This record gives sequence, C-alpha cells and structure tokens, in this order.
Amino acid sequence: MTRIEDIIWSLKPHSPDKTTFKSRLQDYALELLSGKNVGYTIEVDPGVDDLVKDPFLRKNILLIIKEAINNSARNTARLRSSKLP
Repeated sequence: MTRIEDIIWSLKPHSPDKTTFKSRLQDYALELLSGKNVGYTIEVDPGVDDLVKDPFLRKNILLIIKEAINNSARNTARLRSSKLP
C-alpha cells in the first residue's frame, strides 16, 4: 500500500460497502508482517469509521497507525536477531 493510495482512501466518504479502517490496517499488517513470523491482532472500534469523517484526520490516523505497525515489525526483528548474554 502506498502513501498515495492512503490519501485517496482517506478522501472517499465512508460507506459500509467501502474499505474500513480495520480492513485497511489488516491488509497493511498482512503485507508487512506475513514473512516475518510475527503474531498480531488488529482491534478497531466498529464506530470509528462513522466517527472520523474529516479526510485530513482519516489520513493522519491511518499513517500514524501504519508507522506504529512498521516500527513494531522493525523492533521485533531486532529483538530476534540480537544476542543475549
């Protein structure tokens, strides 16, 4: 998923048949973590899509959470590769 796709997604008004925050984040996590053998759970309040309607806010929330997932993946890889005394 590219940043431009995230911006386009955030500008679209939410409707039940469109991609939700949860499905967007699950797709990103699967894409990033699938080869790393890392367990994860994505939990998103079901009402968040109806609550956050401002496109700027939707985009920023999505990018912040994606960065957190990315940092978690990177730090997990470091922990697994570091040598313990």
